[in-house]
Amino acid sequence: MILAWIGFASIGIIISRYFKTTWVKYKVFGSELWFFLHRMAMITTWCLTIISFAVIFVDLDGWAQPYPHEIFGIIATIICFVQPIIAMFRPNISSPKRKYFNLAHIFCGSVTYGLAIIAMFFAVPLRDSGLPGWVNWVMTGFLVFHLLFHVFFTMLNYKSDAILSATGAERSVSSDDPMSKERQIGLYLYIFINVCFLITLITVIAMGFEFDSRTATNGVI
Repeated sequence: MILAWIGFASIGIIISRYFKTTWVKYKVFGSELWFFLHRMAMITTWCLTIISFAVIFVDLDGWAQPYPHEIFGIIATIICFVQPIIAMFRPNISSPKRKYFNLAHIFCGSVTYGLAIIAMFFAVPLRDSGLPGWVNWVMTGFLVFHLLFHVFFTMLNYKSDAILSATGAERSVSSDDPMSKERQIGLYLYIFINVCFLITLITVIAMGFEFDSRTATNGVI
């Protein structure tokens, strides 16, 4: 779940929200590059979420106690599962219904992302997680970092719009908007820091499982 939501989902959201006017000359399998990258990130998120849910469900022999972690996690998984099904009914780009679909897609995606992150916070104090309490501070640090980059990319978009407005130029379908290079540099930096958070969290989780395994073995002996 950490890899799915802190990693791939976060990057997919950033790309979808701020890179529609970047890489406009590039297409992959007929799709704009930003859309292809967003779709691949979210498909990976979907696959990792379903696999993680199945593994956890089997490991716990079914439904566990109704802790907040389980409740938020199951709701997030259900919405995540139906998202690609809803996407199959996406109206044509020229359809008047397209804007309503986009709003519903953004709303469902944002709610799912929020629920998944909340579920992770509630997982830390669970005894079976084997995680130290300071992991919550790492998670909080990630959220602050994620929000700061949203602010950064939003400011770049405002500056890009201001440049277009000042020059009287119209948005081109054959060239990137102003500030595209800065956006790309920001994305690379975001991915690098994101990976650092992932490595930290995954390492702590792995160490927690190893510690629990040794404790269980010593108890048996």
